[in-house]
Amino acid sequence: MRLNSPTATPSPSWPSPSPDLLHAFPSAFDPLRTLAGVRRGTIFQHSSNRCHIGRTCLVICFERLDARYKETDYDPRLDNPSAVFPAGFKAMVALEQALAQAIDPELLELVKLRASQINGCAFCIYMHTSDLRKRGVDEMKLYLLNAWRDSYLFSERERAALAWTEALTRVADDGAPDDAYNALAEQFSEEERVQLTFAIGAINVWNRLQVGFHVAHPPRGAAMRDAA
Repeated sequence: MRLNSPTATPSPSWPSPSPDLLHAFPSAFDPLRTLAGVRRGTIFQHSSNRCHIGRTCLVICFERLDARYKETDYDPRLDNPSAVFPAGFKAMVALEQALAQAIDPELLELVKLRASQINGCAFCIYMHTSDLRKRGVDEMKLYLLNAWRDSYLFSERERAALAWTEALTRVADDGAPDDAYNALAEQFSEEERVQLTFAIGAINVWNRLQVGFHVAHPPRGAAMRDAA
C-alpha cells in the first residue's frame, strides 16, 4: 500500500530531541522523522520523563494514523496519556528508577518482555526486545523466551523470576501458586522478591496503558537498524 506523498500533506513540526533522549532510544527518531512527512496528521513528541525504559522517555502521540494502521483497527484513543495525568507518570518513573538500581538489568528486561508477551503489548515487546538486543543478549534467548521452560538458555534464577512473572501477570487465573513462590524463594532474598514483585506490577501497568490507549510501536525495521 502506498503512503501519502510528502508533498500532498504538510509535515508536522518536529521537536529537536535532547542528546540524552537520542542516546537512550536512538532507533525511534530517524525512522519517525523520515515518516513524519508521509503520515497524514501524525504528531511525534518527546518528553523529559521516561516511562519504563531508562533515563528519558519517548512519547509517541498519534493524532490520526495512516491507512496501514487503520487496517489493524489500532487508532489511538488518547494523544498523550502522560500529559493528562502527569503526577501518575511521575510516580511510575520514580518507581522505575528505584527498580533499575535494585535489579539486574538483563533480568529486569526479561521480566518486562515476558509480561508484555502475555499481555499482548506490541509497544512494550518492541521496546524491551530492542533493549535486550542492545545489551548483547543471545538472539535465540529472545526467540525462546515464551518457551523458557523447555530451553537450557535460562538460568535457575531467571526461570524462577519468569515463573513468578507469569503467575502474577495471570493472577486472576491461578492466583500466586505455592510452587512458583517456593521456586522464587530458593533463588531470591526477601528484599529481592519484593523488588521483583514491584517490577512485575509496574510492567503490567505500562502494558495496560499502552494497550488500553492503543499506543503503536515505532515503524517496522527500526529495532533491527538500532541493533546494528
